[in-house]
Amino acid sequence: MCDLSISGYADRNPELGDTKLVDVGPFDSAIFDRIEVSSSRNMALACVARYGTVSNSLFFRNLRDAINFTGSSRFHAEGNVIEECGDDAIACHIPRGTIGVYDSEVRIANNHIRKSFGIKVLGARNAAIVGNTLRLWYGYAIHIGSDANFEEGLAPKFGVTISGNSIIDGINSLLVGNVDRGAAIFISGSQGLGRGEDTISEYEDDSFFKYINRVGAEAGVPPSVGIMIIGNTMLQNWGDGGQFSEYGFGLLFTNKGYVNPHIPRRGGETSGVHITADTICVNLSSNIATGFTKGVSLSPSARLQDFAICGNSIVQCENGVVIDPQSRRLGGTVFSSGNNYNIDPFRVLASRVQDGSWSELGDKEGVAILIRGFDGFFSQGDSFQNCKTVIRSGGRASVVDARYIYDWSDGFKGLGEQPNLLSGRHFFAAMPIVGGDQLSYSSFDDSGFVLGANQMPQRGYFVEGQMIRSINRGEGSRRVLGWLRLTTGEAHQLGVDWAVISRE
Repeated sequence: MCDLSISGYADRNPELGDTKLVDVGPFDSAIFDRIEVSSSRNMALACVARYGTVSNSLFFRNLRDAINFTGSSRFHAEGNVIEECGDDAIACHIPRGTIGVYDSEVRIANNHIRKSFGIKVLGARNAAIVGNTLRLWYGYAIHIGSDANFEEGLAPKFGVTISGNSIIDGINSLLVGNVDRGAAIFISGSQGLGRGEDTISEYEDDSFFKYINRVGAEAGVPPSVGIMIIGNTMLQNWGDGGQFSEYGFGLLFTNKGYVNPHIPRRGGETSGVHITADTICVNLSSNIATGFTKGVSLSPSARLQDFAICGNSIVQCENGVVIDPQSRRLGGTVFSSGNNYNIDPFRVLASRVQDGSWSELGDKEGVAILIRGFDGFFSQGDSFQNCKTVIRSGGRASVVDARYIYDWSDGFKGLGEQPNLLSGRHFFAAMPIVGGDQLSYSSFDDSGFVLGANQMPQRGYFVEGQMIRSINRGEGSRRVLGWLRLTTGEAHQLGVDWAVISRE
């Protein structure tokens, strides 16, 4: 089907109807190219086909899904423009009632989506979601998961690539009268052992692979495996609040018609990447997450294993990475390396003082890495700036070779000018620290953030080899450059613990 234009009347009667404007299939193959579908009071295009393609088409002002190919085993959507959609912009799910082995492939690429819910693939496997632009999204821009209520996508996710997408200015869907959800990239779906004759005793070693293609309401659901989230740009540009129309984009379209909600800072409670799924082998790398409540939020129920967070920039978020298992203390492996955590560069968080200090040290905001009830977090070579605390851990964590970036413009400020506290323990730059609650105790402010002083330090825990630069170098023939630490500990005796470094 090509070169077709069809329109309903949702612009005149914005109440949900029962009829989809284009509702066809099942077919062996279905190709839609250069079609225009607008103002549907239900879905705009719904199709079931073994091979399905939608390309170069326009979908405008539809109360429910713009494109829905649920039940199609080979689906490709590319080059479409979707605007003002009251439900999923593009959807392709494992349908309700599916039993047995299900083999599907999905590619969703280079589509432009605006003022809409996003791309949703429930039960995704062999899927690539690449190069799409999503602006003014509701609830989620990209959702990979399952839906227990509708019994769609009841299967593990595997072989999924989410890459090169531009995801800008989303809002929590509560603001448009929907559920409490706000994530640029959202991955859901817990592992389960099934029930009845399909019950599985447990998943051990690689045994889950023999169950990974099974689908069904009673089938066991192994953890999802092999998910790549790479090179996505996720930005929130909302200011201090105001009606949506005040930002200059008109009104928002929903399945109840046009609305003009108040948009709080960060678009409400939002995350750059939010994963509630139980996973093995996930790579989250080279992404930008700016302006969210949480840059990355991980809250699995039973498994978080071999999860890599590498080379990302997490900037201007209330907290950076938050790991908070849903129901119990959980052990796993999360590796963080080469990331830039710049939490509050513009000093807008509630507990930040304009001179760069912090009014309190709680974990509601300003924490680069916040861990609750999880054992197995490892950080190496991450960079931290403008955060009140590098890490607040309710589990076992390790930080090695961290890099702290300071504000040298006004009195040698450290990270918010306050100590980095973790139950009275501190981190030091370039110090190889191993173990669980591994850090070195100090009774005073974190000496790891002291780079300059007017005189030789008299208190605090210092590490052998630390160099404290002299701010006031003196005058005359002898110029004091600083003080070199000779021992590790809290003693401060000149000649024993400190050596003066000077120049005649």
